Amino acid sequence: MAQRKRIQPDQTVSLSLSKAERQLVLDQTFAPKALADRLRLAMAEQTEFHFTLAELEELHGYVAAAANHADSSKLQKQLDRILLKIDRLMETYTDQDSLPNAAGTISLGDLAEAMAAILGGAFDRLDDRIPVKPGDPIDLNLPPSQRQTIIEHTDAPKPLKDALAAYPAKQQSVPFTLPELNELHDALCASACFAGGPFKQKLARLIEKVRTVLDAHVLEEP
Repeated sequence: MAQRKRIQPDQTVSLSLSKAERQLVLDQTFAPKALADRLRLAMAEQTEFHFTLAELEELHGYVAAAANHADSSKLQKQLDRILLKIDRLMETYTDQDSLPNAAGTISLGDLAEAMAAILGGAFDRLDDRIPVKPGDPIDLNLPPSQRQTIIEHTDAPKPLKDALAAYPAKQQSVPFTLPELNELHDALCASACFAGGPFKQKLARLIEKVRTVLDAHVLEEP
């Protein structure tokens, strides 16, 4: 697999969509207003639309959800063609500092270095953490696209996956207990070690998001 081109997280890439494909995204998905308006407010003849990789990942999740629930094979194929276009862009570019090696894995040395950095940062923030009880809910911003990534590409516990699958597509925030967040973090890290292509980027963003919440909370002492 060819090495992907490194771009900045706020840098955009061009997604080519025909007028019919643009209308499909608007009519058949629950893409949030910020993404949908990018297509809705464009000039009629416009066929090139600019998104960051994070936005493309989010759009991919909404289109994939629509394709999975399409009521005809024709509609599913039309949505699948849009997914293929997004996949090609995500396989061409990366906004991560490190790229996966040819085997799609991370070396033990790199993993140890990353864990040391994580632990070091966590100790620096110990005094600022919010105490919570084991059963207290903690909201995590987790749009449908990222919930689908967890369900399809990690070994997270089945009860956790089932709970994520049950949330409505329009819901953006999901409650977790601190022990559940720790379980999710471990499952994401394990999957990221062996992921390749755009899935490594998706998992890396999720790990960073969960880690930020974990670093901000601590279990109350009995």
